[in-house]
Amino acid sequence: MKKVLQAILMSIAMAFTLFCLIGVYMDFAFRGQMAFTHYRFTKMVIGALFIGIGFGAPTFVYQSERLPHPIKALIHMGMGLTVYLAVAFFEGWIDGAHFWLQLFVQVGTCFVIYLGFVLYYRHQAKTLNQALQKKKH
Repeated sequence: MKKVLQAILMSIAMAFTLFCLIGVYMDFAFRGQMAFTHYRFTKMVIGALFIGIGFGAPTFVYQSERLPHPIKALIHMGMGLTVYLAVAFFEGWIDGAHFWLQLFVQVGTCFVIYLGFVLYYRHQAKTLNQALQKKKH
């Protein structure tokens, strides 16, 4: 349970960081003309919070020894992307004008982040295994 809570908090922190960085980019792209009325900013922050929870909470599947890793990844990304896409549509981050491009970029970004974590943890496992092998000999 502690690991899942840590994963949720880390995922929320990452969602907020990305939200802020993308917000700065968008502010420059719109030349400082972004307007947040009717609590739009607050709604987007709450959306980012839900996205963080949506990607952090499903990490519980990695605690299971019975499920193969591809199934774990499918459950994790499936739940995370479901929450993400619901928030993105609700917030208007994906609209009709450039729907497919926005969908591709946003979902692609999720997979790039996931791939980064996979590579990081593989590297960690390799380092630990090498250290264990050195201790054996």
